[in-house]
Amino acid sequence: DMKLQYLDFFSWLKRVLSGEASLYYSFGKSLGGNTIGLFAYYLSSPFNLLLLFFDDIQLFVVVIAALKIGTCGLTFAFFVRHRFAELKLVWIVLLAACYASMAYNLDQTSNIMWLDGVYMLPLIMLGVYRLAAADRRGMLYVSVTGAILINWYTAYMCCLFSAFYFLYEKIRKENFEKKQIKKRYVIPFIHYCITMILAVGSSMFFFLPVIMNLLEGKGADAGSFVLGFRCNILELLEGLIPGNAGLINSSVLILFCGTLTLAGAVGYFLSGKFTRKEKLFGGIMMGFLVFSAVFMPLENVWNGFRTVASYYCRFSFIICCFMGYLAAGFLEKWKISGNSKVIAGFCGLIVAAELFYNDFAVIRHLNYENAEEYEEYARGAQQSAASLKDYDSGAFYRTEQTSSYGLKEGNYFGTYNEGMAYGFSPLASYSSTYDALIADFYIKCGYTNTDRLILYNEPILLSDSLLGIKYNMSKFPLYGYERTSLESYNQKSIYQNPYALGLGCMVSDQILSDIHGAANNFEYQNQLISKMLGREAECFKKVDAKLEKQNGEWIWTLNSPNCENILYGYLTRRGANLVDIYVDGEFRTDYGVWNSYRTFQISDDSSGCSHTVSMKGSILVEDGVEGIFYYLDMEVFRSAIAELKTREFQPAVFKDGYVEGSYYSQEDGNLLLTIPYDRGWKITCNGEEAAQQSVQGVFTVIPVKSGENKIVMEYRLPGFFWGCMASCFSIIGFAGWQLSKNWKRKG
Repeated sequence: DMKLQYLDFFSWLKRVLSGEASLYYSFGKSLGGNTIGLFAYYLSSPFNLLLLFFDDIQLFVVVIAALKIGTCGLTFAFFVRHRFAELKLVWIVLLAACYASMAYNLDQTSNIMWLDGVYMLPLIMLGVYRLAAADRRGMLYVSVTGAILINWYTAYMCCLFSAFYFLYEKIRKENFEKKQIKKRYVIPFIHYCITMILAVGSSMFFFLPVIMNLLEGKGADAGSFVLGFRCNILELLEGLIPGNAGLINSSVLILFCGTLTLAGAVGYFLSGKFTRKEKLFGGIMMGFLVFSAVFMPLENVWNGFRTVASYYCRFSFIICCFMGYLAAGFLEKWKISGNSKVIAGFCGLIVAAELFYNDFAVIRHLNYENAEEYEEYARGAQQSAASLKDYDSGAFYRTEQTSSYGLKEGNYFGTYNEGMAYGFSPLASYSSTYDALIADFYIKCGYTNTDRLILYNEPILLSDSLLGIKYNMSKFPLYGYERTSLESYNQKSIYQNPYALGLGCMVSDQILSDIHGAANNFEYQNQLISKMLGREAECFKKVDAKLEKQNGEWIWTLNSPNCENILYGYLTRRGANLVDIYVDGEFRTDYGVWNSYRTFQISDDSSGCSHTVSMKGSILVEDGVEGIFYYLDMEVFRSAIAELKTREFQPAVFKDGYVEGSYYSQEDGNLLLTIPYDRGWKITCNGEEAAQQSVQGVFTVIPVKSGENKIVMEYRLPGFFWGCMASCFSIIGFAGWQLSKNWKRKG
């Protein structure tokens, strides 16, 4: 994901910090979308402000990875220094080094945003301890608020752990007396809850807009809770051994954070310096954390009540931190017989050698890209986007590409956020903060089969034109497009779509009723353009094909029609089979993985020639596999597009979060905009707020009057106002609570 997502996001953030893009809305994110959730999940770390001083994004990633890992050690040292007052400096340094260089941290240099939670956790734990021990609330309040603002995802895990840790510290510290329950447990826990609520509330100016954005996509999907265990006891022990880099990204819980940490944690339970109560509850806490990591329903709770399919275990840093806590408790009371300096020095050498060995093994095991190759591609992409802007000075047009950096050998997947990175408006997008309605629309059109990312690999001329894709960067010719004279970069020529519509057009009232029961993706597009026109427009027409099965290979043979056309096809049930697609005997794409695209071009032959589409590979499931083939009748298509072009809207200003332009209409009607409907848009027509509505689950429609219509669209972040109100009340509430506490103390 560093290659497939994060590098492009950092490039986008660089553009934001340079004033070239908006922080909260981007037309580079698919058809356009709220980006506050993306920023909060991937980019809100204060370390990212250092982007201002870097032109080389890859070097920037290396630098902040090192800084974050170092900060993990620093905050852990700060925590144990104040939690264990008698712990010697040498043990503080060694335990901090173990925490900073644990296997989790080295592995998560590929998910660099998760390292923010690792260095915030010790600060939250210190805040919890101070609240539990002396009712000092400030540290917990500030650290929780900061953790949410820096990375809400890992902050959730830290906050969940803080509740268990608070109870642990109280039970460990206080003797159980029935008469003292309210004073020793109930009231302190209420204070903890109030502090946490006020801390979360104080972050709402930022976090509420994030929540509202996430509920539009993945945040609305809770996933499934399946009973089962990730790994067994032997694998748990294996995950404690240094140098086991091969276990990374497996289902083994990797808890290596230094043998010193492990030995100290074991020593805690073997030492006679601790009471049975301390050992019992320390063991319960450790056992509960490990069990939560390996028992899948509980793991889902820690992951935000979601089933995750990758990067196990995402909260193992919490377990390692608690191991470090136990080790610090043991080392604080460990009395060394003999020369303590020699023993400490020997331990230091062992720790340094072991951590170096483990870190070297982990780093060497990670998959790395060719840095020079990426830099060369990035320069080419920037030059291509710049040359296109010089070539076409129009305010609005969308641009796509049939291949991108990281494209797999089988012609699938790749990086789909290059629009954000290099400043053009595409259809494609890939992040954990996707818009589910946009993804669903693309599935209906036939671009993809998955709702986890928004793919674009081959054009579908009708949908491309309706969505305003005017330019396409491709290594191969595109049917219906015309090659421009612009220079090729990254081996991709720039093709122009002469049929691309503007940002919107006047449409029939029929568009207000949703499309139901479309037989397939091509029929859906027929119905879509028909509703826009208010009349039947059968642009796509079915082509019959003959299927033969030979030696495990399925071959469809079909003839192109004797008219100007573009022939398309796709296969159903593709995900059940590990197959490749061949068109007229030439390999086209790996068709059996979840992130391969769906609809492919076959020909633009108008002389009735025979063509073949072959499915080769491991055909595991035959039931339900069907070849769907249609041709785009260019005469019907041109007529329909020409009619829509007489009503199209071309804005004078089109930039992230702001659109402005004039539209002249012959009559009152509905103007459809190919901007995803979003409650954040404030749209005015001739100075009066327009009554906007969502159509077909994705587009925005506004009413326009006969004559000139001055249209202005401004994006305002949903939830920001109420989030600010919640933050103000929470900050004032905490300040008042603290002042009342001080007044009572003085009184």
